[in-house]
Amino acid sequence: MYTMQLLRPTVVALALITPTLLLAQTTAPGSAATPSTQPATARVPLTMAELEAKPALVPPTTTLANGIRVDGGREFPAGTKVKVLEIENGRVVAELPGGVLVALRPEQTTILADAEKLAGSVSPEAAALTYAELAQRRELWPTQVTLQVRIELSNGVAFDPGTTLDLSDLTATHASVLTPDRQGVFTVTVQGTDVMSRALQALAGETPVANGALAAELSGKLIDANGNPVELGDEVQYIGVYFAAGWCPACAEFTPQLVDFYGNARQRSDNFEMILVPLDRSERDAMNYMRKANMPWPSVRFGAANDLPVARATRVAETPQLVIMDREGRVIQDSHVDGRYIGPVEAARTLQRLALSGR
Repeated sequence: MYTMQLLRPTVVALALITPTLLLAQTTAPGSAATPSTQPATARVPLTMAELEAKPALVPPTTTLANGIRVDGGREFPAGTKVKVLEIENGRVVAELPGGVLVALRPEQTTILADAEKLAGSVSPEAAALTYAELAQRRELWPTQVTLQVRIELSNGVAFDPGTTLDLSDLTATHASVLTPDRQGVFTVTVQGTDVMSRALQALAGETPVANGALAAELSGKLIDANGNPVELGDEVQYIGVYFAAGWCPACAEFTPQLVDFYGNARQRSDNFEMILVPLDRSERDAMNYMRKANMPWPSVRFGAANDLPVARATRVAETPQLVIMDREGRVIQDSHVDGRYIGPVEAARTLQRLALSGR
């Protein structure tokens, strides 16, 4: 059984401190009716329930329809542009100028009219994309995300809005991100990041997706246990990306099994290859671990994994991690099911089946 661990066992557990939202009070009377959301076409007007279910239709900003006063007496006039963070329980969670977080009633903003304008430029596939679906579609995951809110951790470390961090894992509700030194992991709500907007860009083909062409990414970055350069052969159709380290007890338990599997499977087929992504603390430790464990497969050069989008996108906190991909980088099987770590055994079995199939 493989237990969850941070990338460095001594890293303290990090807990998220959730910011407090203020309920804004309307200060100006007048017509609070929601601006007309009926476009020229016969589309049925959007509802707040739809926006909550379809984050792709939530505009990044909206405008105050009425002036509001928040706790402390500070006032914001009608027409103030505010940053939309999420739609929750029928309210618009927004950031006012100065970083004040508020939960606004929809009629206090132009959110529905803004969403209607956005909906006209969003494809049906994008409009239907939910966080739950995105969690299952690794090919749309970005390699990095940018924080939309300030995050304070229990150890006193804080990250301001605009901080960009490597994405480690994603569920329907939370994103796991690596600390800047890549030695720890903490979670943040998906709405607290720009993961959805980045995924929508990938869906529209505006940015490279996380996986990319794996064989091309690995070219020139592989070495054997003696440090000699290695290239993938054209016959390799499946690649097992193995995240492991010499300091990891669970890796010490599993790696010998993987070495035995590799030797037996390679006698029957050469349509696959295993690639080590070392998580050791130094190049010397990584090379020693390779030799000590008798790994017959190549490794990504120490430190080069940070330049591999596919490695950054699939790297998570738990080790060992085994991700099976095709030559183009499409994920076939990894060490997680529905965001839950299940260990590398099932991924190894999947690779075995692919090797024996000869395809």
